[in-house]
Amino acid sequence: MNHRLVVFVFINLFFINAKAWYEWYVPVFENSKLIVENKTDSNQDIWLTSPLTSEKSITLGAYEKKELVAEDFEARKSAWFKIKSFEKNLRIYSFDPVTLSSFDFDRFVSSNLKFEFQRNVSAHLFNPNYKDITLEILCYNKFGAKKISTSYKIPSQTNLDINFDSLIQNPSEIKSCEIKSDYQLAVHFSQSKNKYTNYSYQKTNNKNPKESGSVYFNVSDDSGYDFIIKLTDKDLIANARNQIKNKNAAMPRLLVAKVDYGHGGFNFNLSDLYRNNWSWHVSQVYGFKDFGSTSCNGFPQYLQENLKSWIDYNNGLICFWTFQVNKELTN
Repeated sequence: MNHRLVVFVFINLFFINAKAWYEWYVPVFENSKLIVENKTDSNQDIWLTSPLTSEKSITLGAYEKKELVAEDFEARKSAWFKIKSFEKNLRIYSFDPVTLSSFDFDRFVSSNLKFEFQRNVSAHLFNPNYKDITLEILCYNKFGAKKISTSYKIPSQTNLDINFDSLIQNPSEIKSCEIKSDYQLAVHFSQSKNKYTNYSYQKTNNKNPKESGSVYFNVSDDSGYDFIIKLTDKDLIANARNQIKNKNAAMPRLLVAKVDYGHGGFNFNLSDLYRNNWSWHVSQVYGFKDFGSTSCNGFPQYLQENLKSWIDYNNGLICFWTFQVNKELTN
């Protein structure tokens, strides 16, 4: 039996009925309580995973508030956990019973994050990608001149803590810093010994990409996931614009393409509140077809979590069965 074919048939059965899920990446510190609250009037299932544990399902009743106890996860200092749900109306927060302080977590992940520098600040970083990544830290003085430039490698599914006081020799000359990566990166800041300080940083929503000679289009379906493609070929650009102009007309709309690592500087989820970057991008568009092979049918979130295996087994070839070009992006 062709096991590769069996895997792709299973994947495509999943894609046909795919539904958007929502994810929170949460650091859990020593002596903390992690609490999940269902803000809806119906039962909700959540799934909790960490690099050290298998996935666990938990059901929350209507408006139920539940503390995740030690049996629910592998408690260790600065560990990160992923909570996944089909419902976005959840409140997830940490509570320190000693200081009585709490911190709410949102679904924001970033690949380019800017913040005003302050003393005694640490960044707690987690690489949620199934690939080792490199991030760059840049710091500037009040005139915008670069004073610090250093890089770190973070292995897949591991965390890294960076204390900026130890990184910067002359703190008084630093005004701001930024953390940059080509991949999704979960970040939590703390100040001094208080792990729950509501430290302010700029959650920069991605802006529509712009590059001379390129035209960008948003591609979506009704799942709640979008992604962006970059076109330079005049015929492909005309084809995409024709699809937008004639939304209900029968014409080839199935995108056949190749995907590669990193967001490419332009690929993010436009329909998401935080406009989070994907950790992959369409590197080449082969065309728009009437239909495609079941073995190449793909889905954005599946690529996010299984990009390496997709590229290894399918050489990056993909055709998004349920997705169509719906918007040309302009600045």
